[in-house]
Amino acid sequence: MELSTDDKYVLELLIGTGGIFRDGHYAYKSGRHGGVYIEKDRILANTAVTSKLCYRIAKQFFRAGVQVVAGPSMGGATMAQWVAYFLEPMPYAVYAEDVGARKSFRRVFAELIPGKRVLVVDDVVDTGGSAARIIKTVEQLEGTVVGVGALWNRGDVSFGNYPLYCLANNFYQTYTSTDCPLCKEGLPLVDVGSLIR
Repeated sequence: MELSTDDKYVLELLIGTGGIFRDGHYAYKSGRHGGVYIEKDRILANTAVTSKLCYRIAKQFFRAGVQVVAGPSMGGATMAQWVAYFLEPMPYAVYAEDVGARKSFRRVFAELIPGKRVLVVDDVVDTGGSAARIIKTVEQLEGTVVGVGALWNRGDVSFGNYPLYCLANNFYQTYTSTDCPLCKEGLPLVDVGSLIR
């Protein structure tokens, strides 16, 4: 696959952080497999790279009239701040926390959502559960979700009618376990949970 100039730039940024494990055979939480693992915490710790990546997400939603950027704590909260920074007029940046099986905003954040246009961001979309729970909470608070942005959609997830923009999808493919070429080659499978330090 021929990469665009912008895709090549994003790939160089990701690799430069040291947060990319390549040439392996990894099992993700979604049940999908792939030859690459993105150590998202290491990438997000690099503020110079994070700002450039989040600018690209913000750029996709420049015309969406975003008034609030919402993400799950921890990585999504970091990204919400950066994405909001690059939007005009500058929206609020809020984060949601786990409360049982749902995502909940603290009252000070929840009060910012009703009647607002909300962009949901996350670091890596695996099963899509975190972003989907934030979407549900935003809708319950009578906010309008305008889309979802993330670094990488490694679970091949979609969010219905909401546009989804992810940076790394063009060069890091994932596969179902039955269609995985790495399984067919007999490469040992690594659970990504064992790589998190």
